Amino acid sequence: MSSEYYRHFIKNYSDRLRLEGFTVLNILENPEKIPVFNGVKPEIFARDNNLERIIVVKEKRDYIKSRDALEKLKKYARSDKYTSFWGFIVKDDSWSLVDNII
Repeated sequence: MSSEYYRHFIKNYSDRLRLEGFTVLNILENPEKIPVFNGVKPEIFARDNNLERIIVVKEKRDYIKSRDALEKLKKYARSDKYTSFWGFIVKDDSWSLVDNII
């Protein structure tokens, strides 16, 4: 994915999480450091003490194509009470939250 808004969203969301006190790894800045959950890497991974956030950011056309991978990430989040899953779709210059498991 190379859309400008996709990159813009990941950067801004990562910055917002950092301001909230999270340690943030993202696919743009440090892809090799992002942990793998059930064989899948999210676009953003954030940690605050024991709490973890798995954050997926996909362009609209890619969200449905990624369904199997997303299910693996959601399954991991459901199995760990300290992990949440957030799924975002970006299109043009807008975004929407489409999945959330807390």
